[in-house]
Amino acid sequence: MTKTISDSITTHHKACASLLSLVDDVVSDPMELESRLMSSYEALVTMKSSQRSAFLLLADKSNELKEHKSKLEASQLISQNLDYEKAHLKREIKLCREHDQNELEQLCRSEGQSVSSYLEKIGPVDAPMDHKSHQKILDKLSNEIEVRQRLEQELRSIIDESSRIKNETSSKRAFLRNMSGQLSAIERATIPLQKHFSAENLKTGTARRERYTKANKLPGPLYTLCCQLEAYADMLNQTTEEGKQLKIDIVDSKFSLGFSGFVVENSGSPNKRARFENENSVGMELADQAILLKMSYDNSAGANSSHQMNIRFQYIPALQIVTAECLENTEILDNLFPGDSGNVSPNLGDCHGTSSISTFPVKSGKPYLWLQRIAGLQFLSKSASDGDERLEPSTAAVIKQLFRRFRSQRILQNILVTFATLPPNIPIHESMQSFFQNLSSSSSCSSLLVSWNTCGDIASEGIEDMFGRSSVENTCRYFKASLKRQNVYLHLYVEICSEYPVKAPRWYIVSNEQASRSEKIALHDERLKAIQAKVNADYLELVDVENDECFDWLVAHQLCYIAHCFNVMGGSGTLPCLTSRRANICP
Repeated sequence: MTKTISDSITTHHKACASLLSLVDDVVSDPMELESRLMSSYEALVTMKSSQRSAFLLLADKSNELKEHKSKLEASQLISQNLDYEKAHLKREIKLCREHDQNELEQLCRSEGQSVSSYLEKIGPVDAPMDHKSHQKILDKLSNEIEVRQRLEQELRSIIDESSRIKNETSSKRAFLRNMSGQLSAIERATIPLQKHFSAENLKTGTARRERYTKANKLPGPLYTLCCQLEAYADMLNQTTEEGKQLKIDIVDSKFSLGFSGFVVENSGSPNKRARFENENSVGMELADQAILLKMSYDNSAGANSSHQMNIRFQYIPALQIVTAECLENTEILDNLFPGDSGNVSPNLGDCHGTSSISTFPVKSGKPYLWLQRIAGLQFLSKSASDGDERLEPSTAAVIKQLFRRFRSQRILQNILVTFATLPPNIPIHESMQSFFQNLSSSSSCSSLLVSWNTCGDIASEGIEDMFGRSSVENTCRYFKASLKRQNVYLHLYVEICSEYPVKAPRWYIVSNEQASRSEKIALHDERLKAIQAKVNADYLELVDVENDECFDWLVAHQLCYIAHCFNVMGGSGTLPCLTSRRANICP
């Protein structure tokens, strides 16, 4: 049964009356309050229900009224249009009846007849005319009107064209008359510009012009990145700061990406991870153009092996992210800023489509957060706290950090090559010469570096047990060294991460039972553990915190300190104590 508005109002009135009576009862007898609560509550619920049903019925009636009103307005509009059409037809009929017969006279004259003879031929005017004859007359009149209108339009166009040609001819004649004076004025005005281009200027030249032409075809994020790098390169190349140089070039992307079997991190929960099966791989196309950044740094002590680092920036339109890749070392850009490994897509939208990825192929590079920032791309963080704590790097900070990482890796590579040659003296930075000379004066024995090898098979060497399974990663390199003092050998393992020297090398000194040679170290393991703890925990005491480049020599200083401790352990002295020189900053 359909409920009406009047029913809802009646129910509401009854509930109000019931509630009022309950209130009167309570007022007369307050002891009845508890017994009347449930009845009052039911009355209130009934009132609320009746109000809601009444409002819903009113809304339905209002919608129905609007619908009927729109139909009525449409019908009125149709009726009004019919009235307009009717009035127009009446006016046309009236004009036709009052129209004089000039066209009829012209028609008769064209046929060589008089109007009277023509009228006699066609019969009385009031007599009904044959449909074919009437249609013939209308067609002839229509054709004549169309021909006349076309001729008038052509005449107007010819007159307009003639006026335009006359105006253009007059303006061109005036321009030619003033040409000599304008050429002289232009020549005088361009004298400062000619002098400017004749001088040596870094912002002029064919190469820059061609690069700007190619940059116009870049996608939006790559174009923004190109502008940022170009501006900083101009500033750096003009100041020639410490031999640093930047060169930007626009190159072609010569390959596409294929993603299969990658895991997407979704808020850290294993139950919310999306996976791609190998048979459902998705192909992602790169943008046609890419940016190649060439960095050179010629004023770095001990860096004679490589003078240039090439970084390629590419854009993936389907994922709307920019990737970076170092052509010489694919891991050198990892963790350029803390926590930015580039292994997770910064675009959270990639976690919800068929293009979801987390680990990127080497050929495509990695989508670092600092790269998205300077390319003009802004993505939400996984949590509000991450967005507040994350540092937003500028272009200058990124370039400085790239140069610092470039310099550190070059110096580290040269130090490792020097270690492989087994030098008689371990190289150290010039700022720490006096510190290690004081250490060497406290011991009479001298230990030598007799072996330095790269650990190939991590499992066979037992490195996972030494450094912990979680620390053995693809971004770390492991080396095995041996020190000799007379007939006693000391065996060392060291872990060097790609973030060196921000993440200091970790050393592990082999105990008596773990030594692989026949000559055992006749010392207590407690002293070895003390050396290992000092060199791993107090590494900031082995560098000059005022000299930024000294941090790049940290692995050599650690090995030199272990060698000095090894010398002291051969005599009667005590282990050298590191003075309190620790700083709160590290590059």
